[in-house]
Amino acid sequence: MSTSVDHNLPLALCLNQSLDLPLPGGVVRPGALVWHAESKDPSIARVMLTSVALPREPPATARPAMVWHLNIKALKPGKTTIKVRETAETHPPKDQYKLTLEVNVLEQKQQSGAVWLSGDGQENPLKIGGDLGWFETTENPSARTHWTFTPDDSGVYELVDVVGVSKRPPVMGGGTQMFWQFRGVKEGHGMAVFQRYFAGEVAELVKIAITVVK
Repeated sequence: MSTSVDHNLPLALCLNQSLDLPLPGGVVRPGALVWHAESKDPSIARVMLTSVALPREPPATARPAMVWHLNIKALKPGKTTIKVRETAETHPPKDQYKLTLEVNVLEQKQQSGAVWLSGDGQENPLKIGGDLGWFETTENPSARTHWTFTPDDSGVYELVDVVGVSKRPPVMGGGTQMFWQFRGVKEGHGMAVFQRYFAGEVAELVKIAITVVK
């Protein structure tokens, strides 16, 4: 009998920032695995789970795949814990997978535990020798999707680690969540470039502007 694994990750969000995290999916069937999420203090960070069934793949009798997303909305400064779990809808129900997010909501984007890096055109500040900046991608070989990272020559930041969170062989809508961790090295401006490939072709380009201060 397998036991569930609880992954614990720090996360920092700016006030009013929203974050959408894809969760590993599954096949729609009786007793399927269902995601649940709860914020210890929903007045600090609100959570919402959404799911959608993808169109059936041939043959027509095949069961559709379910894709899950976790949305986190930062509402006011403070700290809260978000518990995410995947439960087999059996009798009795059994948790298969757990993820704990230690969330710190900041009034401004600054260092505290971990900073979530954004590719929406905004500057992402990091401090020299300070806490890490995190960027999340999802690898799904069965869907022929993977990401690559290209550093620039500014030397202001460095990639210190890549953490993969996976629980079973990937299926459509699932895969492995990759958390890329960056550290500020010297003052200045830099750019981290991520490319998502689908079936060998570039399908998405994300440019992350990084400003490193003392």
